[in-house]
Amino acid sequence: FIAKIDLTHQFNQYNLLKIGTEVTAYDIKRLDYQQPWSGGFWAYDNVHRNPVEVAAYAQDKLEFSSFLVNVGIRLDYVDVRDKRWVDVTTPGGYKDEVTKLWVVTNEINTSPFLQVSPRLGIAFPITEATVFYSSYGHFFQRADYTEMYTLRDPSVNAALVGNPGIEPQRTVAFEFGVKQQLSDNYSVDIGAYFKDITNLVGSTYHALFPYAYTIYDNSNYGKVNGVDLTLHKRMSNYFSGSVTYTYSVARGNESDPSEGYLDYRGSTAILRPKRVFALDFDRRHVVSGLLNISLPDNFGPELFGIRPFENINANFVIQIASGLPYTPNTLEDGDQLIVEKNSGRKGGTSQIDMRLERIVKISDVRFSAFLRITNLFDTINPQYVWTATGDPWDGGPITQNTPDRQRNPGNIDVRRSIQVGVRIDL
Repeated sequence: FIAKIDLTHQFNQYNLLKIGTEVTAYDIKRLDYQQPWSGGFWAYDNVHRNPVEVAAYAQDKLEFSSFLVNVGIRLDYVDVRDKRWVDVTTPGGYKDEVTKLWVVTNEINTSPFLQVSPRLGIAFPITEATVFYSSYGHFFQRADYTEMYTLRDPSVNAALVGNPGIEPQRTVAFEFGVKQQLSDNYSVDIGAYFKDITNLVGSTYHALFPYAYTIYDNSNYGKVNGVDLTLHKRMSNYFSGSVTYTYSVARGNESDPSEGYLDYRGSTAILRPKRVFALDFDRRHVVSGLLNISLPDNFGPELFGIRPFENINANFVIQIASGLPYTPNTLEDGDQLIVEKNSGRKGGTSQIDMRLERIVKISDVRFSAFLRITNLFDTINPQYVWTATGDPWDGGPITQNTPDRQRNPGNIDVRRSIQVGVRIDL
């Protein structure tokens, strides 16, 4: 249930004030009934929680003849309304040997989370054709409720324990750049950004007799830096568009909250790295483009009383990107070698999407025939690769998978698709 109020008021020619608040109340129910593994037992969990979130903000836009300032503040409040263990290394209960269920004995109420986040943005002209801008802000994002409310029973086999005490993710972001007008129809933007992310959700293995379990915590962190360069073309001579080049670096210790559970538990927990690597979404180079072509009424030559090129709109979306990282799996003389996490790179990707539209008007009726093609050139773009080869369809010379299993269509992105349609407006 969401209640939201926003108010905008122009006090005078210099001050535009925006204030607002939002309250969100959840009703979350989940039933978890696990069958036993070999040597295990039944685990039953019936969750019904009602967390509450409150957000409020105030922003003043100060507009002067020579510069513009946005100054604001935001308040975030989250009450998960659940108990937690006193310490993640101390299970708050015991296993009943008769019922084989977990009995809670030592849990405490989870304190609400509160953060006040300042925001500041400044823009001012350097010349008539050049504008400098910068922004700085703190940002707040709570953990997923699934990671909080997962069964808190460390006695089940390969237990992954929920933790309502997970603190929200906090990000400090800074951006600055320059907008330059090149001519009446062209402009260029150059910007750089830095993001420092702390309290990212992770999972850590603990072995405390008689229990061995992994629990969600705030053990992850990351940092993202990048540069954007964009050339804009406004509509003239029947076309408009833009092209952007982005260089970015995303590094951290883990890319997914469950990575510690999946990769570093039991005897492998001691191998969990303590330094940063390229994150799963660390795509270093991206070039994206947008081209719009619009041919007006009565455009082009006339043939038998018809102008075939009039009222045509064409749109092209282009994206070319370098590959995402993956962790190679290398075998030498039958033994697996330990390689650095995300030290390999998948193949790059490229895709062009097209939409073509022809409009015909007959009296008061408007007909629009369109052709939409996704992945125009049917490019093979890898999403998942075999770790022995870095190829989406080749598992390597010593794989035990069949050729059909290796060439899994799910390992690549969407192939070419074509849609044709007609729209009628009366």
